[in-house]
This record gives sequence, structure tokens and C-alpha cells, in this order.
Amino acid sequence: MKRVLFVAVLLLGMALKGNSQEVAEWRFGIHIQPTVSWFSTTMKEFENGKPRLNLSYGGIVEKTLKKTAVISTGFLISDFGGNYNYIATDKQVWFKDQDSVQFTSRKLKARYVELPVALKFRTPRINYLTYTAHFGLDLGFRVRALSDDAFRELKTGMTGTYDNEPIQQDVNFMKLGLNVGIGTEYIVAGTTVLFAEVSYINGFTNITRKESEILVYNTGARVKQIFTSNIVALKIGVLF
Repeated sequence: MKRVLFVAVLLLGMALKGNSQEVAEWRFGIHIQPTVSWFSTTMKEFENGKPRLNLSYGGIVEKTLKKTAVISTGFLISDFGGNYNYIATDKQVWFKDQDSVQFTSRKLKARYVELPVALKFRTPRINYLTYTAHFGLDLGFRVRALSDDAFRELKTGMTGTYDNEPIQQDVNFMKLGLNVGIGTEYIVAGTTVLFAEVSYINGFTNITRKESEILVYNTGARVKQIFTSNIVALKIGVLF
């Protein structure tokens, strides 16, 4: 009887092990990330413009802490931007060394290499699906910064745009943001999964330099500028 009970328990344990979720200690993957981004400001002289659509991509490395939690990192080539308008009427803004050209609005397009670090929690497998939630930090380093700056000629009243102007000197080299989101993983085979995540990245740091190197008030003082980034991202990829 004891032998029969032992064999029954052994077989039950093997069956449960065979149906349990297979979890790799390390996982690697690639992804693309369509985003919607915009800027926020507390400055009364400016107003936020329309959001911008962007596309980013990168690689992922995950280290399993236990079946329900992992540390996720990697790299991201992040394109984002935003629009803002100058609305103050008490003082004009000129381009430096061009006192007859008045600045009116800017479309900023930036590219950063980002190093995200996040703690991700995941549910046990439900059929072929696993559900996840994550929070962490995104640290970025500027690669390039371009702008389309709208202007008005004070003497003639003509308007125009300086397109794709390099403005690295007006954009900070580093940025930091809080990344929170939810997602799901679809088991393809073994530890290989397709995944999708929706995230909100709230910028902590000023994207632009506090005092512009390009724009000046009609008094000659540099224009003060404070803008933080907001990004809603859809990350789609595969993990092996």
C-alpha cells in the first residue's frame, strides 16, 4: 500500500511539473515601439502644441528573479518630440543675431539612446497568455536634435519656417523619466513569447536648456525655457 501511494504521489508530481510554466533564467529579445509624445510646460509665455507620432526600436535583456518577477533592461533608439508656441505679447522673442526675425513656434524632433531598467511582474500562465505590469526608469542620452522654427519678418510681415535646423545646443544631453505600464505575453513554444505592452513615460528632467542659446528676448536676455516630455508607447516584440 505504501509503495502504491508513493508511486501515485510521484506520478502526480511529474504531471504537475510537466504542466507548469517553463521559465528561463535569462531572456533576450527585440521590439519596435510606436509612440505619441508631447511636451508640458509651466511657463506662461508658452503653450503646448499638438502631439507627435514617432517610431522607436531596441533590444531587451531580462533576468528572472522568480516565476512572477523579472528585472528588465536593454537599449532603445528613441525618437520623440513635441510642439510649442510662444504666446506672450508683452515682449518679443528673436533669433540670436537676427533682430528683425521674430520667433513664433517650434516643432522639436529629438533622438536619444535610452537605457531602461524596470521591475516587471507577471501572472502564472493562463492557457497561452501571461499578463504583466512594470515600473522603472528610462535614462536617455541625446544623439541629435532638430527643429522646425516658425518665424515672422518684423519689417515685411512675411512668415516662414527654418526646417530641420540642428539645435543640440538648446537640448539637454541627458533625460530621465518614470516608465509604468501593463502588457501581455503569448507563449509560442518553450520560453519563446510574443509580447505587447502599453506604457506611459513621464519625464522628470527639463528637455531643453534652461536658458536658450538660440532665442533671445527683445531686451537681449536669453529666453528661459522649461519643457518636460510625456510619451505613450506601444511596445511590440519577441523574447527568446
